[in-house]
Amino acid sequence: MAFHRVHAALGRRLWRAHQHQQQQEEMRKQNQEAEDSTPAPAEGSTPKDKDDDDNERACFIEGLGRIMTGVNALLSRDVVSSTMAHLLISQGGERFTYSHEFSHILLQNMENVLEEKDGVNFRLGRNWNDETEETVAWADCSAYDYIHRPEELNNLCLYEYTMWYNKEYKSFKQLNTKSATTKSYKFAEGHQGRKYCHLTRRAHPVIPIINFATDLCDIKSLDVLHDSPTDTGTLQR
Repeated sequence: MAFHRVHAALGRRLWRAHQHQQQQEEMRKQNQEAEDSTPAPAEGSTPKDKDDDDNERACFIEGLGRIMTGVNALLSRDVVSSTMAHLLISQGGERFTYSHEFSHILLQNMENVLEEKDGVNFRLGRNWNDETEETVAWADCSAYDYIHRPEELNNLCLYEYTMWYNKEYKSFKQLNTKSATTKSYKFAEGHQGRKYCHLTRRAHPVIPIINFATDLCDIKSLDVLHDSPTDTGTLQR
């Protein structure tokens, strides 16, 4: 629907530009006889150059209008069944239904933090500190969340941590009353935003998606089915 609105708006602009071009063409034809009796200017652009520019603009408007007409004709033939239309509306535009939701693991960002490299991506969080009575800015980063995870979750790897736990930001009521959810976990010391957010266990696990700058190694080269991997498998691990 959004594309059709944009297409209609662009079509109206093209129509107005085409009408304006036609009006200028008619006015130029009416004044052609008077311009023929007037001597040509010695310097500057000639009427011929102006006509070439107008013709080029008219051709551009005509060509773009034909392209938009073809696109509109193609989209008009797109037929969606009633069942698919119902799914698109009820599922927020998604065609497929999954048994689990997904969550992303920014693996390259984690490596940059651990190896103290440049290129760490984070969101800048801002909250009001009642003790100092000033706005506090802190780095909101999933890598910092895992590094400063609660002591109860020290034995969890990053994959399992992402699968079962989610960071939630405290509401204004929780910040003012300093109350915490009974099923929440507080971040360890060193986390810049531990006063403004906490961890909660998910009711249903999600499927982590690993995002990495380079291609990951092949699973076969890890020798996961062998208790005694080869030298290559050990190096890949």
